[in-house]
Amino acid sequence: MATKDNWEDVIRTNYTDLLKMIDTDNGLHGEIKRLRIFSPIALKSFWDLKDKTERIDKMLRNLQRKDYESFDLFCKALKASDQEHVVKNHLSRVKDVSDRRMLVTDSVDDVDSSHNRGISREMKACFQQHWNDLIADIAFDEDLLGELEKYKIMTPIQLNKLRDKATEAERTEYMLNILERGSEKQFESFRSALRNCNQRFIADDYLKPRSMRQAPISKSTSLTDPPLPGGNPTSSVLPRSAPIGREDVPPFQCQQQETQLNVENRSVTTEELRVKINEKVRLEEAYRCNRNPRGRAVIINNEFFLEDRLSPREGSYNDVCLLKDLFKFLLFDPKVHENKTDEEILKILKDESKDGGNSQCDMFVLFIMSHGIHGEIFGMNGRSVRTEDIVELFDGKNCRSLCNKPKLIFIQACQGEVKTVGVAPDEGSVTVTDSGIYDFELSLPLKPLPVYQNDAVPSETVHEKADIALIYATVRDHVAWRRRDTGSLFVKYIDEVFRSKACKDDLMSMMTEVFKRLHSHTDDGHHYKQIGEKRDTLRRKVYLLP
Repeated sequence: MATKDNWEDVIRTNYTDLLKMIDTDNGLHGEIKRLRIFSPIALKSFWDLKDKTERIDKMLRNLQRKDYESFDLFCKALKASDQEHVVKNHLSRVKDVSDRRMLVTDSVDDVDSSHNRGISREMKACFQQHWNDLIADIAFDEDLLGELEKYKIMTPIQLNKLRDKATEAERTEYMLNILERGSEKQFESFRSALRNCNQRFIADDYLKPRSMRQAPISKSTSLTDPPLPGGNPTSSVLPRSAPIGREDVPPFQCQQQETQLNVENRSVTTEELRVKINEKVRLEEAYRCNRNPRGRAVIINNEFFLEDRLSPREGSYNDVCLLKDLFKFLLFDPKVHENKTDEEILKILKDESKDGGNSQCDMFVLFIMSHGIHGEIFGMNGRSVRTEDIVELFDGKNCRSLCNKPKLIFIQACQGEVKTVGVAPDEGSVTVTDSGIYDFELSLPLKPLPVYQNDAVPSETVHEKADIALIYATVRDHVAWRRRDTGSLFVKYIDEVFRSKACKDDLMSMMTEVFKRLHSHTDDGHHYKQIGEKRDTLRRKVYLLP
């Protein structure tokens, strides 16, 4: 039987076999429901899929996001539905890469005989180390298929078989098996194809052999951390993270070198920037930011809901993965909570506000993603939590350990029902169509804002509402947009801007850039506008220097 240490690898290496062997029509639904492995909404979404392979694929992907206890219950459900052979043969051990059969061909006629030199051990190691990440992160679209055809990485027969695969996971694993048993020329051509399709981070972070990785320019500039293994230099403008949280090899390692930045028309290093910011801290122009970790980053995401009026927030798991990776990159300690009721959300936040460990932190981050209306955020049970109640938990009165420290609260939720395309003076009316891939955080009729008394405090004390930043994905009465395949626009641009500018800009400057990109966003079939909103009681600048 798989153990706590290897159960994820067991699923990963046996994934294709599981797609073929698991029978979802033999009492499995009832056993999963009885053991409460998935939420009722998630379970319904699986069995709503008519295609059996897609149903199993979605179920296994959700299982990988859970823990060993859920995996163990899933094995029990299989056994109870007369599928013990699946557990014994495919969920008991890690499938050795050398045993993995080539899924790409039923006959030798499919293999391109011109590629007769196998890939090197280092190249094979790239596949073995990042197999699960590659299956999860490679975006299989027409652009990539075009590049595969252009570079002749696969034969026409293989390309046709690839297109016939039912799920993206099957297509990716089919292709990886070809590459793993192909030639060095195919390997390098595939890396080039990924770069041409805006998936450079996969080519450079997952598929770059060790011998091709340059040594860091200098020792790490991190004040407390030793260099991480496998680090490679990156530019000061970093690509978007892959949508998965990894523990083994962080996808971005900006802090492992002295990144060169152009500030005030001269080249400076991050170490010089640290000196500048420390001087601002001394002069009380910036908050302290040099502990490692900086503090906790609590991420709460409600994807599924128990009430029919609140639809599943498809794509939000990608947001969770992006944010988890981002805050690790910024040297925070991320903690993820998913699908919580209103009471559970308040309990989590009360526990965080009372945690004595806050005294050893520089700041605190809270990122909540759910459906909402103005001033309220919905729990998975359909009952709401007031934003002001959340803020109050972390003010100076209720959270003394974070007094004089910045508390950064981000809200990805609707604040109303208005969808806008903006104004176009002197250009007549604007016609809008929706591609169907976008969704918004469903909202309900607005309720009046609570009224608060304005109490004065002596000047020598700290105001209880000081040092808080509240940042919304959208303005009052309006919706916040989310793509069903990749996640919310707000999170996407926070990830992009923070990764590229946290080395030099303060928080509010970065949020201005986030709102600029958010407002300018457009793609085929979607022309609605979105602009975020921020309000704060910060008294100094906040730097998130990684």
